[in-house]
Amino acid sequence: MKTDPGGNGAPSRRRPVIFEPLKHRDFRLLWSGMTVSLIGDGIFIVTLAWQVYELSDAPTALSLVGLAMTVPNVLFLLIGGVVSDRFDRRRVLVAADLVRGLGVGAMGLLSLSGGLELWHLMVLAAVYGGGTAFFGPAFDAIVPDLVASDLLIQANALDQFVRPAAWRLAGPAIGGVLVAWSTGGAFLVDAATFAVSVVSLLLMSPHPIDGPEGEPTSALADVREGFRFVRQRVWLWGTLVAAAFAYLLFIGPQEVLPRAVAISPDGRYVAYLAGPSGHEKTYLRLVGERDARVIAELPWQSPQPFFSPDSQWIAFFDAGKLKKMPVAGGVPVTLADAPTPRGGTWGADGTIVFAPISRGGLMSLPEDGGVVRPLTTLDDARGETSHRQPAFVGQSRTVLFVADGTSDRFVRAVSLDTKEVRVVRPGDALRPIYTPTGAGPGKSRP
Repeated sequence: MKTDPGGNGAPSRRRPVIFEPLKHRDFRLLWSGMTVSLIGDGIFIVTLAWQVYELSDAPTALSLVGLAMTVPNVLFLLIGGVVSDRFDRRRVLVAADLVRGLGVGAMGLLSLSGGLELWHLMVLAAVYGGGTAFFGPAFDAIVPDLVASDLLIQANALDQFVRPAAWRLAGPAIGGVLVAWSTGGAFLVDAATFAVSVVSLLLMSPHPIDGPEGEPTSALADVREGFRFVRQRVWLWGTLVAAAFAYLLFIGPQEVLPRAVAISPDGRYVAYLAGPSGHEKTYLRLVGERDARVIAELPWQSPQPFFSPDSQWIAFFDAGKLKKMPVAGGVPVTLADAPTPRGGTWGADGTIVFAPISRGGLMSLPEDGGVVRPLTTLDDARGETSHRQPAFVGQSRTVLFVADGTSDRFVRAVSLDTKEVRVVRPGDALRPIYTPTGAGPGKSRP
């Protein structure tokens, strides 16, 4: 531990290295305003989706609003980069925040007045997206103006720390509470966060940019130079193309398509998870009906829900708990803790088997709740790290599950009576499903 340089021998306290950039006043103002604004962005994500649902339950409604917000962002992004290279970046940030704040504020006022229509939302979302196209490049470019080059890594680390914490965690959580109170009010709270960001930016010192060397060039020439720079570096344009295909073909569908689907034994109900990563919800729908109802707000990357053998109950994971509720509706009943669940199954004799944690064995308990008892334990000799995805074998008291190890995933079976474990299928497995022999074409046995 370091001592006081004054010579009194008292230990001095050093702040963690990652916080060193916060010693600089202007960066501290920028970072504080950005943090508040990112919380607002998280509020906006939840509020916009809910507002679209209130205006129209058409499947294409949210995608149209998202498209309206994305197209201006793409079209003006290059222009935003040129502007941030030619004008005071602090003023560009202020202007972008004012545009976005006014757009979100207008959404809030129209929502509170009852006059908001879907086309209003699309236009204002386009305004928001256009403002974001100017904010992003200016923000990235101003950071090196505020801190020394040897602190850029720490400054970027602070940025990457606060973005998921504010935008994907705190913001959506606050947004859910605000939407329950007032959708329009939630928009206005987001608009207020832009006002906080603007005030923080105005309190910063001006940072005029240096003019370009040599003869001045046009904005179009700067854009062309940017394309030329990327085209001449294979690693750069290759990364951009690969990322574009990843977002288009994989990440996009993953964000919107239902997943972890379960069908009730009588075929009348379907349950599934849907929503953006980190903000999924568990839905239950009667087959043949259009509307689904939310049964879990915080599934936390949950595995699929599962039904009781008589199809009268559904069990699911929510906020670190295993719960059940009648499919006809009612108050969920908490059965057990499940901090990081990895699947569950409901037997004909009323026993529920589930994996409450990502690294551990299976547990069992009665369907009415009660004592949770260990069913399997990890085999350290085989390098097992997890038992997961349990599934009952028909009406029996045998449970299939995946034994996840350091090198492979075996399908194993355990008896509820003897707790004897045996290998069913070696090799790489994801989730076993039992179907009786002769169940028909397309059916497979574990």
